[in-house]
Amino acid sequence: MPCGLRDLFPCFCREQDAISAGLAERKKQLQKTIYILLLGTAECGKSTVLKQMERKYNATAFEEQRRVCSKVAKLNLIMATWQLLDARDNLGFQPDDLEKESRFKDVAEFASPENCNERVPPKSYHEDHAFQLYPGIAEEIKDIWRQPSVRETLDRKAEFYLLDSAEYFMSRIDDVKQREYKPTDEDVLKSRKQTTGIVDVLIDAKLAHDSVIFQITDVGGQRAESKFWFRVMQGVEMTSILYIFSLSDYNLPVLELLPNKWLNRLLENMKMFNTVINREDMRNKNIIVFLNKTDIFEEKLRHVPLTVCYPDYPADNRDPHAAMDFIEQQIRSQDRTSSQFNTGGSDRGTDMGSSREIVFHRTHATDPYQFQTVVDSVLATIQSENLRISGLL
Repeated sequence: MPCGLRDLFPCFCREQDAISAGLAERKKQLQKTIYILLLGTAECGKSTVLKQMERKYNATAFEEQRRVCSKVAKLNLIMATWQLLDARDNLGFQPDDLEKESRFKDVAEFASPENCNERVPPKSYHEDHAFQLYPGIAEEIKDIWRQPSVRETLDRKAEFYLLDSAEYFMSRIDDVKQREYKPTDEDVLKSRKQTTGIVDVLIDAKLAHDSVIFQITDVGGQRAESKFWFRVMQGVEMTSILYIFSLSDYNLPVLELLPNKWLNRLLENMKMFNTVINREDMRNKNIIVFLNKTDIFEEKLRHVPLTVCYPDYPADNRDPHAAMDFIEQQIRSQDRTSSQFNTGGSDRGTDMGSSREIVFHRTHATDPYQFQTVVDSVLATIQSENLRISGLL
């Protein structure tokens, strides 16, 4: 009776079985948790990116965001009103109703630009206070936004910093002012609460029928917190870096340095990006870049040329796609592993010959639907790369 391979070489086959089982278990472990570092300077949209991921993959966490939003949306409207009044004065428009503004400022002083900005982020006390003030203060806010001087200021919003969601929440103020207000998904995505410190977010994604857990580590984007980025990099065995740029920052200053110094936000983010990706321990990491806030960028470019950030860009070129292509080239050129640095080539817009890839996505992170396609693609790419690096794909 013929015998099989297992009968002739039982020890060898058991060893092979053990190796196969070990590889399967290793693959399972690698699929189980994948670490991503989420970086970008203040106001680039990192928190919105995380909320979009939670919206699809972590319903419990997203519902907690909804609970918080019921207070934060009210605070956002108060802060935006302060920003408008401050910008109106700086632009030289005269107040329409000082008495009405004084009443608003008296009760909302806690959220003034001096007390609630990037140097002094909003605290839970501010959210609670805003919640208690509504709905009475909502009527004063509506009256202030109707004033001619404020409307003229809004017409020039491309020239100053205003919460991205300001006009959206103003259109929703009659709902937001209610004590029993239940935020919609879009409200949650558009609400703005400053992130400080280090935040770990776990999402359980179904990719190609496999359940994959991603741990996304978000480090605060304030300038003073950038020193913590490198400590986190040393302590996390990450597969990829997800780096966020806000395209609409191209004409805005770093608020933390005002009034002593004016520094361009986009260029500051570019500088930080350069520092991160060219670290020796980061050179084998793949980089995914979100060029975020494309919607705001396209609108702003109609009024403010890209030359305020890049003087060598053609002043009469207001094509948003050409402008985004140009910015993408500037970001690619920061990578010192590219052929530009390895072979002395002069092509700044390519990474041919690079030891890693920089993948770009142009995003509108507050869009509840368009962004999900991007998220799915990015997570699937990161999972595949994790398996490839480990030799299991």
